[in-house]
This record gives sequence, C-alpha cells and structure tokens, in this order.
Amino acid sequence: DDENSTLSSKLKDLEEERARFQRTTNVQQTQVEKQRALAEESSRKCEGLQQQVAALQKVLPTNY
Repeated sequence: DDENSTLSSKLKDLEEERARFQRTTNVQQTQVEKQRALAEESSRKCEGLQQQVAALQKVLPTNY
C-alpha cells in the first residue's frame, strides 16, 4: 500500500508538471506566432521601402 501511495503521489506530481509544461508551451507558441506575424509585416514594409528607393533612384540625378 505504501508503494501504491508513493506511485500515486509521483503520478500526481508528474501530471502537474506536464500541465505546467503544456501551459508554458502554449504561451511560447503564442509568442512565436506573434513574432512571426511581426516579422512578416516588417518584411512587407521593407519590400515597399525598397521599391520606393528604386523608384527614387530612377528619378534622381546619378551623381547622388
């Protein structure tokens, strides 16, 4: 009975630890998704700015 009690206690501890890890994983996944969205937005803005630079280079004198 002591062994069963010990094993039950260990199982409970492991289940609680697994739940904590799952919550941590969920938070980290949300952060990754937010960062990915920000990176994609930054990439789009960068592309737009590169297009503007290219357009300006076409109209500015070449000695600049």
